[in-house]
Amino acid sequence: MKKILFTGLFLSIAAAQSGCAKDYVAYVDGVGDPRLPYMAIARVERKEAINIIYNSKICEDIGNACNFFKNHAYAHSMLRHQIFPNPNFYTQRNQDSADCWAAKYSKAEDSYAAYNLLIDETKTAELPIIGDPLARAEIIKTCSAENDRWLGT
Repeated sequence: MKKILFTGLFLSIAAAQSGCAKDYVAYVDGVGDPRLPYMAIARVERKEAINIIYNSKICEDIGNACNFFKNHAYAHSMLRHQIFPNPNFYTQRNQDSADCWAAKYSKAEDSYAAYNLLIDETKTAELPIIGDPLARAEIIKTCSAENDRWLGT
């Protein structure tokens, strides 16, 4: 088990020697802020130190799906995207690749919870979802399935 501690961010990646995505599980914690107008964002604290800030009130409401969105925010750093303070500044390609990374490395139940949240139009109407929720759900499903992490049918 490899543990990396950044400022306020804890990422644990358990890896087997096989290198298969299903052998890795990312768990990103962070700092809760109920005033954050987004689900979660990555913030550069100082050179190379990434902190994940998440809306603790929203996370309370959406349960396991919150872990997926924290991993999505962290994915921007792992994929070497420029870190923006506003998620709307990311290109669609960057958002899609962060969703795929998160689906690949999140716990399967977290990705599945995010998928189910995104396909529920009544819930997504009340949340600060960036992009098309149904398109994001499809990316999560596809990337999870490609990495043997899909829990759905």
